[in-house]
Amino acid sequence: MKHLSRILLITLILLGGTVCFVVYDHGQQVPRFYKNARKLLQPLSGSYENVKMGRSHDDPPMIIRLASGEWYAVVLEHDCCSGAGFDAVMIKDSSGSIYTAEKNYCGYEGFHIDESPKDVESLRKALESNGYRKE
Repeated sequence: MKHLSRILLITLILLGGTVCFVVYDHGQQVPRFYKNARKLLQPLSGSYENVKMGRSHDDPPMIIRLASGEWYAVVLEHDCCSGAGFDAVMIKDSSGSIYTAEKNYCGYEGFHIDESPKDVESLRKALESNGYRKE
């Protein structure tokens, strides 16, 4: 009986540790995404042509040119598409401003259709009115 209760106790401790790790790791996913997104966005600066140079259309981040000639770059994670367990977006515009949100877009195509500003100022207004936080 003592042996069985030790096995049960060890099993419960291991199970509890596993649950704690999974809960902790899940809580780190969005901060980890933002850290990696920042690495992708950090080197982007200058004109649209400079930012797009040497980049494939499929390479993240997606870079969108505004009617004014300004641009913004988007890195997003969409749980429905990737199964990552969270939704998050990080945006950098040509002025260097960075915006974040835990939004749900159906891939880059869905994001591009949802946001159609003409310049960086109208982009800022649209993002802030939709709950994005400026860093």
